Amino acid sequence: MERVTELTSGRGPDIVFECSRNHKALQELVEMLSLHGQDVIVSAYEHTPRIDFNTVMLKTLDLQGVQGMDNLFPLGVTLVESGRVNLDALYSSIVPLEKINEAMRALLERKEVGVLVKP
Repeated sequence: MERVTELTSGRGPDIVFECSRNHKALQELVEMLSLHGQDVIVSAYEHTPRIDFNTVMLKTLDLQGVQGMDNLFPLGVTLVESGRVNLDALYSSIVPLEKINEAMRALLERKEVGVLVKP
């Protein structure tokens, strides 16, 4: 949350996609969204997550659930291809498949932000 706050000069992101199935991540996304921000919830949760709906109301947030990939995948590809979405920030290194164990260790030890495994 600190890094996102820093990157957005304290404003928060206008839109986020929650794909982790992590309850804490969903709660933090609601907190960090900008005024009138949008959270697109792609995840399905094993247990019902808790969301602070006072924050949702006070910030006039838009929470949208999405099931499946009907139109999302082509849209995502278009956004990446056009350069409007840069995926470089999602990973800090690229490793061959043979080094996946070391890469996973580095992630667990928080030495990496994300790892792209190249087969």
